[in-house]
Amino acid sequence: MPRFALTLAIAAVFVSPVVGQSLTLDDLFPADRVLDVRITVGEQDWKMVRRQSRTLRTALDSRRKRGDFEKPYTYVEATVVIDGVEFPRVGVRKKGFIGSLSRSRPSLKVKLNYTDKKANIDGLTGLTFNNNKQDGSLCSQFLGYAMFNAAGCPAPRCAFARVTVNGSYLGIYSHVESARAPLLERGFGTADGTLYEGTVVDFFPGWDLGFERKFGDKERGHEQIERLIKVLGDEQEDEAAIARLVDLDSFYTFWALEGLLGYWDGYSGNKNNFFVYLHPQTRRFHFLPWGADHLFVKYSPLRRSRAGPISVKTTGLVAYRLYQLASGRRRYAETMERLLEEQWRESRLVAEIERIEALLEPHLGLTQRRAIDEMYELRDFIEDRRADIMAEIEGGMPIWDEKPDRPFVIPRAGAEREESIWSAASRGDVDALKKYVAKGVDVSVKGDDGTSPLALAALAGEVDAVRYLLEEGATVDAVNDKNHTALHAAAFFGQVEVAELLIENAADLDVLGTDGSTPLDSADGEWNSETARMVRWVGRLSGVKFDLEEVEANRPRVAALLRRHGARRGQDLDR
Repeated sequence: MPRFALTLAIAAVFVSPVVGQSLTLDDLFPADRVLDVRITVGEQDWKMVRRQSRTLRTALDSRRKRGDFEKPYTYVEATVVIDGVEFPRVGVRKKGFIGSLSRSRPSLKVKLNYTDKKANIDGLTGLTFNNNKQDGSLCSQFLGYAMFNAAGCPAPRCAFARVTVNGSYLGIYSHVESARAPLLERGFGTADGTLYEGTVVDFFPGWDLGFERKFGDKERGHEQIERLIKVLGDEQEDEAAIARLVDLDSFYTFWALEGLLGYWDGYSGNKNNFFVYLHPQTRRFHFLPWGADHLFVKYSPLRRSRAGPISVKTTGLVAYRLYQLASGRRRYAETMERLLEEQWRESRLVAEIERIEALLEPHLGLTQRRAIDEMYELRDFIEDRRADIMAEIEGGMPIWDEKPDRPFVIPRAGAEREESIWSAASRGDVDALKKYVAKGVDVSVKGDDGTSPLALAALAGEVDAVRYLLEEGATVDAVNDKNHTALHAAAFFGQVEVAELLIENAADLDVLGTDGSTPLDSADGEWNSETARMVRWVGRLSGVKFDLEEVEANRPRVAALLRRHGARRGQDLDR
């Protein structure tokens, strides 16, 4: 298994292409050069590939709970040449969840056995080229996966590739090893187990079919998922019960690495971007990282407040249950300290970034030049990380008992919030609200995540709808699964008039969310690119169009309003 090679040597920009008519698996993942990938595809097919897309509504549809996974992308026939070796009549399609989608520079999957079912490279039949849209430094996947592998936690290999399609240069991509048999055989000695991909899913009741099976024994894998769901749902079960179903030696390493690397969008940070492999001999689950284009981030952009530890993430249910045990916190701390001692070499990591910069600089087009600046930010993270973590854990791991939410679901078209009291509230349609009330719909009804119509009207700034719902008896302090109220929503999105109306109706100013935030925290938090991204994301989910400049300008006004009425921040409350 390749080790994490950190070196001061500056690699040549190009080396001679592989000679002959074949490539090996090792040829596909060089550390010291950039792969040259040239794709030729019919113009109409390429236009279709670029235009195919998906939305949050379809990607997070409730049908996922039944094992019905959206397949929005289709393969087209193409020819791919890698370092001078031609692969004719392969399949090419777009890939990507939401954040990495692009029409001009799409991430791509290459299916080598598209027409020739026997085609492969040392057993690998699929290639993955990520466009680095969310990996601004271009280093996250390359460095992150290497560190997982170096720590003995099986992970994909990664290389850099300059990708050209029909003669047009698209830029530097990350070529990531697909999670298939070669990776599993290298990491576990066998690929005869059952592999599942996890995308916004976790081991909660009702979610046993939400894990997408890639291959392996269906019945055996499903039974083991059901057993783990049952164990995690029983708070009387101890670490030994979890250890019978999850290989904890490997899990603690995987979990602590996600914490060390600041991986907010992985399993422990967001129950997303991971694989679980049921080993056929031990009958235990192993976790593998995936989608690692969001590493080296100190604070998760998904949290409105910066409350909570930075050294550990417990959004994943396995991580949460273990962390509530003194033995689990102790073992996590020991694993983190070991990784800091054995893997976290600041000077070598910085030297590797400098080597990567020199390797990639000649290939960076105008759209990727910003990577150099983000590499400096990555250096800052690396140089500060040890001190930040040790300051938090030297006296023992901090207590943190915020319970994870169930996986996020957007109800299917025609159900729940589609053409419902929620959608009427979010668009401020009072006439439609009156019709729902006339039909006997409860104005305080809650959705899957606990969101009320009042909260949706509040975040959208629909004053008349908020007033009507309150007049009809809506609970002003109704909370969602994060213990946030309509006033939290109005505060975060800078809805001044709504905040005034809620306060007039005796809204509690100091309701404390599970993330430690009060409405004042929600309004008074730092405005930055991550905050703006959150606003846009919620807007897409709810169908509300936000003017970012207005939101930014009005949040301080809401904060001032709350202070005038005596509101406090979470850190100032007696808890």
